[in-house]
Amino acid sequence: MNITPTERDCIFRTDFLSFAKGAFAVLAPEKALEQCWHHEAIAKVLVDSQSKKTRNYINGPPRSLKSFLVSVAWVAYKLGCEPTHQFICASYSSDLAGKLGAPCRRLMQSKWYCRLFPTRLSKITDDELVTTDGGFRVATSIGATLTGLGGDTLIVDDPLNAAEVYSEASRNNVNTWFSTALMSRLNDKRAGAIFVVAQRLHPEDLTGFLVERGWDGLVLPAIAPRDMRIPLLVGTHYWKAGEPLQKREPISVLEDQKRQMSGPDWSAQYLQDPAPESGNMLKVEWLKWYDAAPARQPRDQVVQSWDTAVKVTAISSYSVCLTFLVRNNNEYYLLDLWRKRVEFPDLVEAVRSQAAKHNPAAILIEEQASGAPLIAECKRKGMTGLIGRRPVADKVTRMNGETAKLQAGSLILPKSAPYLDDWLLEYRGFPHVKHDDQIDALSQFLNWRTEAEAQVLFSFDFGDDYKSGAGTAVLGAPSGEEMLWRFGR
Repeated sequence: MNITPTERDCIFRTDFLSFAKGAFAVLAPEKALEQCWHHEAIAKVLVDSQSKKTRNYINGPPRSLKSFLVSVAWVAYKLGCEPTHQFICASYSSDLAGKLGAPCRRLMQSKWYCRLFPTRLSKITDDELVTTDGGFRVATSIGATLTGLGGDTLIVDDPLNAAEVYSEASRNNVNTWFSTALMSRLNDKRAGAIFVVAQRLHPEDLTGFLVERGWDGLVLPAIAPRDMRIPLLVGTHYWKAGEPLQKREPISVLEDQKRQMSGPDWSAQYLQDPAPESGNMLKVEWLKWYDAAPARQPRDQVVQSWDTAVKVTAISSYSVCLTFLVRNNNEYYLLDLWRKRVEFPDLVEAVRSQAAKHNPAAILIEEQASGAPLIAECKRKGMTGLIGRRPVADKVTRMNGETAKLQAGSLILPKSAPYLDDWLLEYRGFPHVKHDDQIDALSQFLNWRTEAEAQVLFSFDFGDDYKSGAGTAVLGAPSGEEMLWRFGR
């Protein structure tokens, strides 16, 4: 399709991904941009921020163009379309912040950019680009004073120096500065955008800090750890397990890179999977995956497992509900996950609403702290199927006793779900994680299944119809509903 120069410029002005591709050609004319689907995934996160409040982290391996797209191209594009917009862009050092600001300045001063947009710069320094309309891009470093400074969009790109990754003081300084100094700098906290761009370095780096606080994230490992569905500007990319993120870095190149690095560094920086310093108990390779939630069959059993918090603060544990579908006594499909910090009245309502949503046969609630009064209040409201659970050992011992089920592949997770990344971070890191409420709910469910499976099997035969599953041994006698189904009532 042939288009005129005027039409091409219109596309650059109205389509961010096209603009980014043109910007790359301006800044690196000697190189060819190998456009990849993940560029569109990052672009979607950025473009979506124009219509809604955004708090997002973007994790990806080195040389995946995440910094170029966010800290350079998006800033220039946004200032072109909206020259009054105000950006604060922070990195772990002033030198790095300046290096990210320099290509943005060169781009905005280029003939190509000036042809596309009327935006012009009235002030240019190493740390500051100011438009004639009052918009700006201010570059700063982690820990810097921000008094008097505000922004419509805050970008933190590479917040932690890899050389300081094992310094708890350095990690805490980054996380504290971000949450106290930078977060308060948004001009409009109802609609402003915040982006954290980084490769993972440690379970307690800034991304880990934000995961605990429920932020959304786009996680792009160098190699797909499982089949994944990644939202794009248009449609979805189906990323197969074992496929590399970029054509320019095939598996052979990545394997060579892996040999040059330590195992923990490779896992963190390239796979976006930082391992706890003292190792972990639960293995991702034990898990199985499903594309679509299984249709509920007559002998399936839906069970919910609750782990409830004692109090609600910014650093307290969450209350969690895991909803499982149990099939054939040894297949546990995780259907849903609810996780929030809520006061007791809202917790009661959450138990009721989650039960109404999934119609479970059993609701497991730990009878510790808030659990006992929660059961009592739910019963008072007429709920049934509530089962109090009293743990008889510490949480590590309880989980360790159930790893055989996980190794056998009994736990089956969705390939795509909003809660999946947070759940996997806690699963991989257990028991060396700050919060383990999701794994506590998992071990409670598995402990309950162990007890159920120790019961005597009830075997029945209602004919030879294949679809009826006749002659199959199940735990306990069939329910009244199942009896009616058997006889076609």
